[in-house]
Amino acid sequence: MCLHMVFLRTGIIWLVSFLLLCLVGCGKANEEAQVRQESKREVKPEIKRFHQVVKTGTLAELQQGLESGIDVNAAGENGMNALMIALKAKDLEKMQLLLARGADPELTDDYNATALDYAVSEDFAAGVQELLARGVDRGYHPKYPLKKIDIGEDIFDFIKINTPEELKGEMSEEEWLESFEETKALMEEMGQNPTVEPAIVGVYSVEVLKLFLAAGDDLSLASPEMKRLLMKLDEKAGFQATPAEYLKYKSPRYGTANPEQMDNPFWSDMIQLGCNAYQAREHFQDDSAFEKPGVVWCADR
Repeated sequence: MCLHMVFLRTGIIWLVSFLLLCLVGCGKANEEAQVRQESKREVKPEIKRFHQVVKTGTLAELQQGLESGIDVNAAGENGMNALMIALKAKDLEKMQLLLARGADPELTDDYNATALDYAVSEDFAAGVQELLARGVDRGYHPKYPLKKIDIGEDIFDFIKINTPEELKGEMSEEEWLESFEETKALMEEMGQNPTVEPAIVGVYSVEVLKLFLAAGDDLSLASPEMKRLLMKLDEKAGFQATPAEYLKYKSPRYGTANPEQMDNPFWSDMIQLGCNAYQAREHFQDDSAFEKPGVVWCADR
């Protein structure tokens, strides 16, 4: 197989893997996928009713339900418990009541997501703050063994798509399907050997990010987008450097000291905008060869 095809198929594997992770990652699968996926357990009617109260009922109704002796940690659909449902609803009072009545924030759903993962996914800052104050695991040392994940044929059927128009001519329908099967095998293997990421990886607001940093997490684990938001870098500002400054400063170079302040208009623009080299070349209409001096500096370099 030619090198071009290897890269293409590798890209497809990661693309489809990403789609699958979006469906089943962090315990909150796509709603339609949830409908298609059969529950792994038989959920008792009383648990379903209790979870519905957590989701839509009043605080008084929840208190009444708890007085009946219901198991506050009982798992429902997809392994979600009452605390996770309260966090998904972004209801701080219900969350606090459940914790006071013995809800275990370290329990996981069928996809190894904890209550903290749910709070992060919903960008529920008050919920994140409450859980971090209680010292819950932040994705480094899970309290309970990770569960193996059965992806299931229904999930693959749900995301299976025909060969994209952009790839027709690059690969045949058979090659596309073969790549999909390779992805399926990869995801099944990952499901049988599950891992978790630090919860900070999934953060998508500065408010929540600051809570994790205050708890001791390393900023390097946050997404590039979150780092940019934290530093108030504005991608809408546009280039301020002139074409002449671009030509003068575009070539990468090594500093003579470490650290050395790289203070020039073009590099400042690239950092401020989070811009890559291809975008800079296009903006300044640079069609020179990629060999020196055509290579362009960017923050990732």
